[in-house]
Amino acid sequence: MIRKKLLFYICECDFPSTSAYSIHVAKMCDKLSKKYNVILVTPYSSINFSGLKNVYNIKNKFHVLSTFKKKKNLNFINKFIFIIRLFFFLNNKKYKNQKKIIFSRSIISSLSLSLFDFKNILELHHELKGFSKFFYNLIRIFKYFDNIKFIIINRNLKKLLNLKQALILDDAVDVEQFEKFKNKNKKFKLTCLYVGSFHKGKGLEQLIELAELCPEIKFHVYGDKKFLPENIKKTYLKNLKIFDFINYSKIPDLLNQYEVVLMPLQKKNFGRGNIDISNSTSPMKMFDYLASGKIIIASKLKIYNHILVDRYNCILVDPENLKEWKKKIYYAFNNLIKNKKLKINAKKTAKKFTWDLRVKKIEDKYFKEFSN
Repeated sequence: MIRKKLLFYICECDFPSTSAYSIHVAKMCDKLSKKYNVILVTPYSSINFSGLKNVYNIKNKFHVLSTFKKKKNLNFINKFIFIIRLFFFLNNKKYKNQKKIIFSRSIISSLSLSLFDFKNILELHHELKGFSKFFYNLIRIFKYFDNIKFIIINRNLKKLLNLKQALILDDAVDVEQFEKFKNKNKKFKLTCLYVGSFHKGKGLEQLIELAELCPEIKFHVYGDKKFLPENIKKTYLKNLKIFDFINYSKIPDLLNQYEVVLMPLQKKNFGRGNIDISNSTSPMKMFDYLASGKIIIASKLKIYNHILVDRYNCILVDPENLKEWKKKIYYAFNNLIKNKKLKINAKKTAKKFTWDLRVKKIEDKYFKEFSN
């Protein structure tokens, strides 16, 4: 049997988590594990691989290494401890002399490794700020960038990070996890679905206003309730139901029960840690929506206009025009048969953005060159 090459995947998120960050990492490790012996290095995981499998619907086994025994706030000091333990681990005699690939979603870890001539691949999903930005620019000045190859989530980041070269890759989806649902009898009729974040700018306030404007339409909203603003917790509308998050593994089944899904992203929106991701987002739910073959009504934004095309695979609406949103929602439900083409094209689009294709592009671009 041919021995798989070792691959370390470094991240700064705990497991399990409701964040898109953790889903992205779990899916990447899953697909990489088909060909590589993957060790996920994370600050803390309260579950083993079996638990991860159930939460994220992953198929291929990988190892999980927690650098802390208890969940920690990853402040500056704990990040420093995280990096020290990472160095000790990489230099362990068990792995030191093995040919390995280092893949990082941790900016500080990646930059620190580059100082000690560890070649690594760094994936970035947003602009940098604070110490991360300072350290990044310092590494650039002292020309340690030769030890790093970059992957960025959106083309705008190339300019924002002042990068000459980078592999631009959107998020992705497991299309096969949606294809098994063939049920045409939808459980919820005249009901719009939103699944995603409650962070600022994701469109929660707009959903509430739409529920008021469209009393004949029901709105089901799924997200992590601990991020629900206090004023919205007190909101009561007969046609609006806000549910707590569900495990990512259950998303395909959930989406299958609806006809119309919403993505009312605003021009200014924020992610984990209140980081502005307006110019660098690639919404994971967008790919789930596409793969599920639903009628997608989404905000018209340049950030994803290379994926969502109005009247081809979705219906695009001015994010600030609630009257237009109302009009398009009623149009979608009154023309389900006419909009069948949108559903077919949505699935076609999703097949261009699978996790397997994403991993293949990274392999072809960097893996042969960037193994230690």
